[in-house]
This record gives sequence, C-alpha cells and structure tokens, in this order.
Amino acid sequence: MKSAAAESSHIHEVMVKLALSRPDVTFRLINNGRTSLHTPGTGRLSDALLALYGPDTVRELFSVSYCEGDIRINGYAAKPSLRKGSRQWQSFNVNHRVIGSRMLNRAVDNAYQTLLPAGTHPLVALQIEAPAAHVDVNVHPQKAEVKFQDERSIFKAVHAALKEKLMNPEVPSSTAAAFDHSV
Repeated sequence: MKSAAAESSHIHEVMVKLALSRPDVTFRLINNGRTSLHTPGTGRLSDALLALYGPDTVRELFSVSYCEGDIRINGYAAKPSLRKGSRQWQSFNVNHRVIGSRMLNRAVDNAYQTLLPAGTHPLVALQIEAPAAHVDVNVHPQKAEVKFQDERSIFKAVHAALKEKLMNPEVPSSTAAAFDHSV
C-alpha cells in the first residue's frame, strides 16, 4: 500500500468515475469524517458533474450527443479554455461499464489536437453505447478495459462527436435527436 493520502486519492478517483458512469445512483465518499464527494443520483450526468466539479467547471463544458450507425455517444467535454494536466479528468464508460482506453484517449487527443497546448488534456465524460456483441469485456482481469470488434469505427465516432462540437460549439449536434439520453 502507498501512503494514506495516495490511497485516498485513488479511491476518490475511482468514485468519481463510478459516479459519472451511474448518475442515477447517489454516491457519497466520507474520508476522515468529512464528505469529500456527494452526487445527487438524479439520473442526469450534468447534475453529477456539477456535484463533482462545481459550477465554474460545468460552465466550461459542452454537451455531446452523437449517433453513427449502432454507436451512440453522449456526455460532456470541456471547451478548449478548460485544460487539465493529466488524463485523470477523462472518463469513459461503454455500455454502462467504466473503462480505461488508450484508443479513446487518442481519439480525444486528436479531436483537440490543434486547440490545446502540449501536455494538457480536456475534461471528458462520455457514455458510449455499442452492440454488446461488438464489445469484448474479457480482455482485462478487472474488466477495466474492453476490446472493440471495430476499433476504427469507435475511434472515428468519438473523434467526430467531439470535433463536430468543437468546430461549431453553438450549434446543437446534428445527431442529437437520434440519441436523447438523460444527459
């Protein structure tokens, strides 16, 4: 085990990712008698983001809603004005499963490529839905990673979803009506 502070930080990070993957569940983390995380469980990702990051951060986010064939993406991503020093602020869930994915990180990086200084990353909370038959969850012992049958399609969809909004932030997503999830 690492120091108490390091372990506490790791637990907090896991709880944030879980809370973003399940905005319909109330999460509360109490550390040393102090509430360090509390989400309302309203089912709206925007409410979970507000509880986790506060109004100043939420004002710097835009909603993402995109549909390409049988791939659906919704969530929130940061305007280029909100930069973070690590990818810790990026959260992905696929079919309601919290995952880590270098490929998804690359898709985000490519979408923001010319908009952020080197070494900075956007805050992203994306929920991706794909047919279960196209997602292999048995590639990681803790089920923290998945393998997509067609990684290129997922990469392109995430990249396009973000790029569409980054290039036209005031225009609603062209595919928003196709996927009206409780964001």
